Amino acid sequence: ENHSRGTQNGTGTARPLASVLFETAHSDPGERHIMAFSLSEVNVKTIRGALIIFWLVFSSFICLPVFIFPTYVLRFFSRRAHRAYLRFMFGSFWSVVVVWFEKINGIKVKLTGERGSGKDKSVVYVSNHLTEMDMPFMWLMPYRAGAIGGVKFVTKASVRKVPILGWGINACEYLFLRRNWETDKLKINKHIASFGKGELAWWVIYPEGTDMEPHKVPLSQEFQRSRGLPILSKVLQPKVKGLHGILEALWVPSADTVVYDCTMQYTPPLTSMAKLLAGELPRECHIHLKRFTKPMIGSSEEEVKTWLQKSFEEKDRQLTHLEKNGCFEGPKIEAELGTPDILWAASLVVMFSALDLFLLGVWKRNPLYMTIYYVLAVVAQQIWVTHYGDAYMWSLSSRFVRRRCPRNKLYQ
Repeated sequence: ENHSRGTQNGTGTARPLASVLFETAHSDPGERHIMAFSLSEVNVKTIRGALIIFWLVFSSFICLPVFIFPTYVLRFFSRRAHRAYLRFMFGSFWSVVVVWFEKINGIKVKLTGERGSGKDKSVVYVSNHLTEMDMPFMWLMPYRAGAIGGVKFVTKASVRKVPILGWGINACEYLFLRRNWETDKLKINKHIASFGKGELAWWVIYPEGTDMEPHKVPLSQEFQRSRGLPILSKVLQPKVKGLHGILEALWVPSADTVVYDCTMQYTPPLTSMAKLLAGELPRECHIHLKRFTKPMIGSSEEEVKTWLQKSFEEKDRQLTHLEKNGCFEGPKIEAELGTPDILWAASLVVMFSALDLFLLGVWKRNPLYMTIYYVLAVVAQQIWVTHYGDAYMWSLSSRFVRRRCPRNKLYQ
């Protein structure tokens, strides 16, 4: 980083890159060797990160129009079967990311507290929000629980309009909110009602509503002082309305839904998307998990608010403990990925790469037809996710919802 921008002298001002290079050339040979090694290591990480990201984006662009988009006709016959297919496809992609993070880039995942379980089919996963790059790290625990394909983020509606990314996350059936409670309440109830009893869905929500940027902390603390709340320095003040709306929609028909309370931190902190894309990942990802059931939280908004406040006070305490001691407080969980995980990820890379090559071969033999198909599919997908995504998802499931899911009484 210093070599790309120049380094700083004792007064804190940046020195020209040419000056740094001159000093490097005339420095001790041992120092030059260490510097060359460091630069080489960064370049390897950058290339490695660029390759996996290129593979993910390229495979998504090639495979989505063929292996995802046309399969929505299955939803007319079996919504559960179609969702199981989507869980496999997307879970396979995310599994490659998890293994890449841990086995190729060497991130150590340190788990404490309780272990997540795939036996919990309906889960609300409540976490602190560190950066805009949290999403791929949130797959680490669900992967170990065998539930990675069922992860569904609660996120802002504008994200779905991003090309390629928007196609995939819309197909994953994330819950897109507009931060308008009258609209969002209806959307929460309808969207969750479309999931039948026993269907795998882990709803990841960040009650802070935004990531933990330094300039937001004083604003959060000012609000806490005005309301007589404890002053938190490691997390922002959480908001209860969205979380309570989701829990209410899930708990009205059945109390089987559990809450996983997650506290997460990176060492060293992950500060920008550019560094993540360049392969500059944290050395460690710490995850502390506690499991709660409905009787432990309560069902009214006031009870959920009280629980959420205590949860974030505990997160603040745990993050302070991590900063001082290098680990979260609580029983440690052994969850190292092994050879089967590497072989599974490698087989998925081979499978999707083979599909990519097959489709490119078909494209080469029939360039006109394939080009027309892809252009139409890409345009259709972008129009769909931009304007009609929710409406189509619900309409395709509506007859199943009316017949099988009692949750729809929430919005009749």
